[in-house]
Amino acid sequence: MTATPPADGSGSAPILTVTPDPACVTDRLAVTVCGLHPDQRVTLEAAFADLGTEWASEATFTADGDGRVDLTEHAPVAGDYDGVRPMGLVQFAELAADDSVHNDTATETTDLHLTARVDGDEVASTTVTRRVAPGVEHTELDPATDGLAGDLHVPEDDGPYPGVLALHGSGGEPLGRKARVLAAEGCVVLALRYFGGSEPVCERFAEVPVADAGRAVDFLRDHPAVTAGDVGVVGVSRGSELALLAASERDDIGVVVGYAPSAYTWFGDGDDESAPPSAWTVDGEPLSTLPLPDSDSRGEETERGRRGRPMFEAFVADATDEERRAARLPVEAVAADVVLVSGGDDGVWPADQMAETLAVAMRDAAGRVTHHEYADAGHSIFLPYHPTTERTVVERDDGPNMVHGGTPTGSAAADRDSWQHTLDALDALR
Repeated sequence: MTATPPADGSGSAPILTVTPDPACVTDRLAVTVCGLHPDQRVTLEAAFADLGTEWASEATFTADGDGRVDLTEHAPVAGDYDGVRPMGLVQFAELAADDSVHNDTATETTDLHLTARVDGDEVASTTVTRRVAPGVEHTELDPATDGLAGDLHVPEDDGPYPGVLALHGSGGEPLGRKARVLAAEGCVVLALRYFGGSEPVCERFAEVPVADAGRAVDFLRDHPAVTAGDVGVVGVSRGSELALLAASERDDIGVVVGYAPSAYTWFGDGDDESAPPSAWTVDGEPLSTLPLPDSDSRGEETERGRRGRPMFEAFVADATDEERRAARLPVEAVAADVVLVSGGDDGVWPADQMAETLAVAMRDAAGRVTHHEYADAGHSIFLPYHPTTERTVVERDDGPNMVHGGTPTGSAAADRDSWQHTLDALDALR
């Protein structure tokens, strides 16, 4: 969109242009300001509502010899980010409201408001609409009739499309935006709720049948909009356990993408009066978990909140070789190609180390494995061109804040790069 600048009678007022408009939330925007004087400074301000809250940012640029600023070419001289970052005004925006961030909000569009100022005076402004999942139809599954709980996202245009099963983490809510954007990329996506629902869905995160994921795979394969052949599975955190367990049980899963993955089967929710149960079962039998460590297993309390990583590291370090083998995910039986995405600064658990454990265990497996580690990213690797400044610590009302780790710059790079790897992997299903 090209903004009409305030008239000043000179005919040379700056012009602020943004393309494409409308755009998808994962599109890189091209933002330019033309009609400035050479070496003149202009400040760009951004404001938008997204992920359940409000955001704002600004950056000041110096016009080139043609009186032009192009965010795909120019770095700011001051402001909320540095370096050449075409989407820096979004990625490094700060909270402008007290509302908490919710990555799985059902918002369909978000309007990005941009204002150009010279010496504090507005010289141009424009608004671009960023769409989450254009052309995607959503259906909420009914456990009573469908036998599954979750959300089905189907492109409206004629298919067929690859089927993708999306598996959430321990929070219990089906993957929202990531699943919807995947559907907008041309996939039929079933964002499964595998606990926290009504019958036949498990009420709590304990002894969840791996077969539940298998039934979801069958649902996708039977859907008329899904291509014949293998389906893909995308799992986040604890969902990566279920993704890899399902892939070890079935030969019709062709691709697995694991964000912040686990290498072991862990415990589920307990009652604080006895040892926690296994999170998963196969044929009615609970899967082995690592025993409670001899060392302190409560995590690390910091000024920012609790880091769970040391607790999980203690579980692995204090277990015997036999105990680790018994609890490790059986990925040697996986025929799917596996893509693992981890942050080197993951504060929740050592996903980077566990991804390497998986890679070693899959050396002789039928499927190929690749591990993409991002040293300065944490547990929360999301979609490209989304705010990153609130990722490091997740605030909680019912307990201590949780340190997820990472830096805004590291998260921004991981978001963009890992999403492309995800799309490339799933393209093999077409």
